[in-house]
Amino acid sequence: MKNMYKINLLRPGLALYVVVLIYMLGFSQCKKDELETIEAPAQPIPPSPMQCNTVTRLIDVAYDSVSFQTIVNLESDTTMCVCDTLVLDGSQYSNYNFLWFPTGDTSKVMILTTDSSFWLQVTPVDTVQLPGLDSIGVSFVNC
Repeated sequence: MKNMYKINLLRPGLALYVVVLIYMLGFSQCKKDELETIEAPAQPIPPSPMQCNTVTRLIDVAYDSVSFQTIVNLESDTTMCVCDTLVLDGSQYSNYNFLWFPTGDTSKVMILTTDSSFWLQVTPVDTVQLPGLDSIGVSFVNC
């Protein structure tokens, strides 16, 4: 039974065949290993294009007839993306004067693109009413 698996390498044709077969199997295995380890270089994922927005907030101005007080609402403080623009618009109020602190600007429209804190005093053209005051803080962060 031991001799059953022996190969007779004394025959010249058979010996050459066995050597070539072993060489080919070894060579093909090396090439297979090379193919398995070669990977395509990873392509960097390009950053998504930044979406810049312009947000317009209407400034609310009202009159309290009981206290003769002008009420101003700039809404709450907010955080926006760096490339965004915040527009505070009170242009619909022609019968009021606007004064922005700390800049001293009297425009009814304020355009903000950087971190800012503002107070707005709104005074009626009719001086019987008391002025109103409100503030807003805006932070711009990377999004």
